Amino acid sequence: MKFERDADKVGKAGQAAMARLKKDKTWGDWLLVGEALEMGRTVAMNAAGTNRPEGRAYTEIFSQWLKHYKLDLDPSARSKIFTVMAHRVEIEAWRATLGQTKRLELNHPVTVLRHWQKATQGKKPKQPKPNYAGENKALAEHVRELEAAREVSRPISLAAAREMYLAHLRHLPLIQRKAELDSLGLEAFAGSD
Repeated sequence: MKFERDADKVGKAGQAAMARLKKDKTWGDWLLVGEALEMGRTVAMNAAGTNRPEGRAYTEIFSQWLKHYKLDLDPSARSKIFTVMAHRVEIEAWRATLGQTKRLELNHPVTVLRHWQKATQGKKPKQPKPNYAGENKALAEHVRELEAAREVSRPISLAAAREMYLAHLRHLPLIQRKAELDSLGLEAFAGSD
């Protein structure tokens, strides 16, 4: 029962803040709306019996919560508010470093989130463009070497073919050498080296 009373209290505070935001936008009211959205998410997940904010039952219950407390925000802004609430402590610490004028200017959650992310994440250093000139030169030289080494195959002489075949035979065991020579009708050369 206490949880339901607390949930209703948070929901009503969010509803009142939402009404005020239509006239004057303040960071404090946006945080109250964020708290009401978080409470609605918790209530919907509990009622739907899930531990994730997804699924048909969750969506229907959360939609009812939004309608009941008149928390009519577009889904993109609502998503950004959930992100702000998840990083509330860090964002509040960052906002405390800003001057009063800047804090008053930055009061919408979408704007605050964008500026906070830009300020805290910093710019990624640009990667230097690689210089391929040296590599290209080396590759071109390698290609020239390969092309020079590639010769058009020329027929070999009969004497060279015979020497290559005899060298092949010399490396074979005697039994294989005899079998190969028998198949050619040259058994007289089987034992010679």
